[in-house]
Amino acid sequence: MEFEALLYDPAPGAVIGAGGSLLAAPRLDNLAGCFTCTEAFLADSAQPRMLALFNHEEIGSLTGEGARSPVLHEILVRITRALGGDGEDAAVAEARSIIVSNDAAHALLPSYADRHDPDYAPVLGGGPVLKSNAGFSYATTAPMAARFRSACERAQVRMQRLVARSDARSGGTVGPMSWAATGIPTMDVGVPVVAMHSIRETGGTSDAASMVAALRSIVELHREAR
Repeated sequence: MEFEALLYDPAPGAVIGAGGSLLAAPRLDNLAGCFTCTEAFLADSAQPRMLALFNHEEIGSLTGEGARSPVLHEILVRITRALGGDGEDAAVAEARSIIVSNDAAHALLPSYADRHDPDYAPVLGGGPVLKSNAGFSYATTAPMAARFRSACERAQVRMQRLVARSDARSGGTVGPMSWAATGIPTMDVGVPVVAMHSIRETGGTSDAASMVAALRSIVELHREAR
């Protein structure tokens, strides 16, 4: 009776560049974040954790199954009640939690170098990116930035930073939405990518493994802090 037509590039990704240092593929944003979060989520750990992969991020997330819906908070409350807790227990659990919002970060593209603050311009192959914005287009606060830096140092992973120029429009993620909906402290991170939202995006082949290591380190540090 009805249908949806979705067009996409069916060509598989390809490893390119000197020494196979680059990956050219469709939909690295947001699949790189989904992949690295899943890999870290599946690692052995007694730490309770949740993996949320939302639909509709690229069109604003304002749907019944997007990040601007109440679904994340409601699931946390329902899990708490299923374990014998109440609303207060759910609030305590949220206050003791953290959110890692993992979405691709705009890497420096030489043809458009002026779009970046030169002191905060991540490069391909340079490691995971911590994203900050004074207007909170990204949810990272100073305590969460310190936690991600500590996780990277523990995992022996090089960390990069992205801070949008104050006179330029910043990108955005579901991080601030989830933070506002739950009150859970949030950090915004991602692997660096150039030509984001084009039919073929390009990233560094080493950055995914570095991000997985950093995410696993975050879980370990949070368990120890509790």
